[in-house]
Amino acid sequence: MAAIPHLNVDVQDLGADLYAFSGHKAYGPTGTGVLYGREELLERMPPWQGGGEMIETVTLEKSTWAKLPFKFEAGTPHIAGIIGLGEAIRWMQDYDLDAMAAHERTLLEHATKELLAIDGLRIFGTAKEKVGVISFVIDGVHHYDLGTLLDQQGIAVRTGHHCTQPLMDRFGVSGTTRASFASFNTIAGGGGDGGWSEEGREDVAMKPRTMFHHSLRLALLVSGCGRFSARGKPRQQFSGFNFASWNFRNAGLPGSLLRESR
Repeated sequence: MAAIPHLNVDVQDLGADLYAFSGHKAYGPTGTGVLYGREELLERMPPWQGGGEMIETVTLEKSTWAKLPFKFEAGTPHIAGIIGLGEAIRWMQDYDLDAMAAHERTLLEHATKELLAIDGLRIFGTAKEKVGVISFVIDGVHHYDLGTLLDQQGIAVRTGHHCTQPLMDRFGVSGTTRASFASFNTIAGGGGDGGWSEEGREDVAMKPRTMFHHSLRLALLVSGCGRFSARGKPRQQFSGFNFASWNFRNAGLPGSLLRESR
């Protein structure tokens, strides 16, 4: 689940039998994650993988399994990654999740309003309580082309069918461009016009329906939506958060998001 960095999640309140989330969805390293399960269910479940540390006894006739959670943790774990995930979780706990959610809501509402002002742009997914993501298409512009243009300007978005091909078929599109917001994103500065330059105004006035027009406006409004460009190079964010020099304790988030007390 991707709710962890956006909402207060209480698995007991949810009554979940199983709950999982990926570490990179919670500002942690890739290749890490957490699986929660009800103890009585996990006790009844057989291990899914064999290896070191997940057995209690082994004979030629049978094996018995180690106690929870070890019977599900065969072999050498991703030690460095889990240490990083733990630090990411501690970092999140320094901040007020409700304030972070409100900050993302502000970003979402601002970006939605500005993007809808672009001719031919359609947004898919308008649920009232959705988190900070916007999936959209622009008439006459392939999502891969738009993603490439934005990447060249240092703007990271995701393009494609997003692992939901049946949903794309339902909407009659081959894919969408998706911008995702997080607590380290900010609204680009420069006044109420979103930071447009005079040169940008002239270009847009001369070519209002070109792909350059679309990519320029998106670049101004959706800056810092992703961590990396399509070429995998770290991008400097408007908020001053540089992933090339990651520092959880000095991540450049707005001070208003910090918890009042620790």
